[in-house]
Amino acid sequence: MIKKIIKFLCRKIILLLAKLARLNVIFLPNDRVSLALPADKQAWHPHLKLWIESLSRPFEEVEKIEDCLPWLAYSAIEILKSRLKKNMTIFEYGSGASTIFWSQKVKMVVSVEHDKDFYEKTKNRINKLGIKNISLIYQQLDNDYPLAIKKLDQLYDFVIIDGRRRVDSMKACLSHLAPDGVILVDNSQREEYQPGFDFLIKNGFKKLDITSLYPWLYHFEQCSFFYRDKNCFNL
Repeated sequence: MIKKIIKFLCRKIILLLAKLARLNVIFLPNDRVSLALPADKQAWHPHLKLWIESLSRPFEEVEKIEDCLPWLAYSAIEILKSRLKKNMTIFEYGSGASTIFWSQKVKMVVSVEHDKDFYEKTKNRINKLGIKNISLIYQQLDNDYPLAIKKLDQLYDFVIIDGRRRVDSMKACLSHLAPDGVILVDNSQREEYQPGFDFLIKNGFKKLDITSLYPWLYHFEQCSFFYRDKNCFNL
């Protein structure tokens, strides 16, 4: 009964948001949503259509490679789409749909996951999709978790910190970050990450905050790029 009430309220919210954005909304079987944005309104908000659609499709149900998105600010995703290159390498703290997304943009992705069940689910999804350029690491949430980046003798162009032990991960990743490498920290509005930010800034990094809609979330969130003057993203 509670699930039915929640589903009903979600549909009402989607319709209201669509009306505010002047979108045409169609509910399809299995509660999927299709939206049509009039040509003269397509620039009204470039991410609103994608965001509303994401609310009707739990991220655990995403199966197609082209539908896999990082759980990041849409504005950050747009930046990354234009700056990731096929010769780049990525290390990611915290795996999921984002891991699959990165794999389509770069040469190699190494991702560490602390949750055993989620690790197995992600691994099975990667195998099912036939993706060959992902190395998935399972690491318990102990002192070795932030050090997982050291398991391969590799310098990474881009490091995403979206798992646990984030301050420790910010400190540990520098030894395996390329000289022109860039770091992205998700949920960077959280005050408990400030010691990590201070550490990176003391090591010559600048901070670029991105606040935007996120897929599957009902509120705005923030993520931050950390980069030096000469960086592979030309920030």
